[in-house]
Amino acid sequence: MDPVIVDLLRRHGGVIRRADLFAAGVPDSRIREAVGIGALVRARRGWYVGADAPREAREAISRGGRLTGRSALRSYGVWMPSAHPLEIRVPANAARLRPEQTSGALVHWSGELRRPGRYGEDAWRDGPVEALAVVLSRCDLEEAIVLADSIIHLGLADGATVLSTFANAPHRVRAWATLIDGRAEAGGETIARLRLLEVGIHATPQFRLPGAGPYDLRCGPSCLMEIDGRAHHDDPVAFERDRAKDLVARLWGYDVVRITYRQLRDDWPACVAAVRASTGC
Repeated sequence: MDPVIVDLLRRHGGVIRRADLFAAGVPDSRIREAVGIGALVRARRGWYVGADAPREAREAISRGGRLTGRSALRSYGVWMPSAHPLEIRVPANAARLRPEQTSGALVHWSGELRRPGRYGEDAWRDGPVEALAVVLSRCDLEEAIVLADSIIHLGLADGATVLSTFANAPHRVRAWATLIDGRAEAGGETIARLRLLEVGIHATPQFRLPGAGPYDLRCGPSCLMEIDGRAHHDDPVAFERDRAKDLVARLWGYDVVRITYRQLRDDWPACVAAVRASTGC
């Protein structure tokens, strides 16, 4: 494929406008050639995506917008507690979308969409902070802090930037910023931390002991909580490592409460009872 097209796709996140191809000196014959061999896919009039572009990129562009909200955050690897419908943002002055363009999607109407590459971001999705701001307008406390912690942990934005986003969110959201931590490696840890705090138990994420660690949470003075997913149990190396961590914890005088994400989600009272039995809280 034409190296100019390859470079443009790389710089624009796998999505490019026909006008920008022409502006870069790519003739129509080269565009047709790239489409013919499957290297470029026409997403909608005047827009193309690379053959290896993410499925979400094609979805957003073909519907006339870009990913935003939870859909954009998921595309960056941000931890999501559950599945959500596709969220796209389209300019307020856009022509009416056809029914097939909105089917199964949550559409946000907003200002003019940025041109691809204008701020070094992908043409098909909002940046992490911009997407977070969209979610904060219509989410609960737990989801807001889970997303904020994950964004910080992944290095998608620093703590100061995330705090600023909360400060500019709806009034009910602003006070939640005091709960942001950013150390959790997975959303389940943040959920457990917040729920423990609700019942008066302070939990420290990613707590370390000499010879082992980190542990997901230190709960109160004497309990360590580990939250395991299904894949974790199926990994023999992880299983052995966790048993070794449990032994080290006992040597330091800690009890280890191991729960699954399903227990966190569906049987939280039993999880709290186990922590209370260990800590005496």
